[in-house]
Amino acid sequence: MVSTATEQKLIDLILVPITNDTIAVGQARKEREIGSFLATLSAIESWALHKRLSTGVADDPLVAVFQRLVPERRRRLLGFVADARRRAAISRKAA
Repeated sequence: MVSTATEQKLIDLILVPITNDTIAVGQARKEREIGSFLATLSAIESWALHKRLSTGVADDPLVAVFQRLVPERRRRLLGFVADARRRAAISRKAA
């Protein structure tokens, strides 16, 4: 399950306006910030988020906001979320 706080933070990150940057630089920065936030989620929360965003229920506010991202960015972020278990295993192994 995705917590309400996680959902709201992700929505806020996606909707933050781009200022003082070109569109390309601002969008790249936004993607990095979203990715940094997603990296803090547990593997379980990442799995739930991936399932929710991949299923794409039409009346889901998080899905609606996520769909505003360009397809390439959505694909990269979904891939990153889907890779949470592997990242966690590598992190444990390195420690």
